[in-house]
Amino acid sequence: MRGSPRQVQNWARKLLAGHDFPGASLKCFVGIIGECEIRPYGPNEVILTEDEVGEEMFILLEGSVSVFKRNSKGKDQHLVDMTKSTVFGHMSLADRSARSATCIAIGDVTLACMPQDTYNSLMTSPTMGTTFRRLMLATLTRQLVMGSTKLAELLEPKAKPKSVPTTSKQISATEPLGDMDDITQEDILDLAGVTMGWKLSTKGVDDVQLIVTEDDLRRGFKPER
Repeated sequence: MRGSPRQVQNWARKLLAGHDFPGASLKCFVGIIGECEIRPYGPNEVILTEDEVGEEMFILLEGSVSVFKRNSKGKDQHLVDMTKSTVFGHMSLADRSARSATCIAIGDVTLACMPQDTYNSLMTSPTMGTTFRRLMLATLTRQLVMGSTKLAELLEPKAKPKSVPTTSKQISATEPLGDMDDITQEDILDLAGVTMGWKLSTKGVDDVQLIVTEDDLRRGFKPER
């Protein structure tokens, strides 16, 4: 399934609003989405499953998706609900790694699905390659920065400056982290969700309005509820 030119334009505008990095352009985002298969998912339908080898990456165009990760007891724990314009599943295409979480549609969802071959082609495309590579780098960089910030928040209360006698070899020291009981399994899973790219901000995307025409409805497009 392919979206109409107007649909793709609106989806690209939302993607740009959520990933407005230097050099990003609406034209290239239109081209990137145009290379994808537009695929609908119904309520509670599984999009990808943890530990499976991934063959596609996704751009969430409409609707919301719940992300679950298996904890140490083997139970799926809810990490986050992703909203429109989120890019996910890209790590498997970058390094052939297994899926790090399970994603399930909340209500009706529309995704732009990009297979490995298209991903590889866009990476070297003379027209869209620079924007696509920057989109991937911006997404990965955001994961790294947010993950480092989250880790610092978890560890900061444990590091307490300690004054010690000054010698020629020793100026100051920091107490060991000590008892880690205050960091819960939920904290660790939350950190994992950030570093793996499942908990990224899409601030500003809701300000972009999707316009649906009668022609779009005849093509079978379902506007979000």
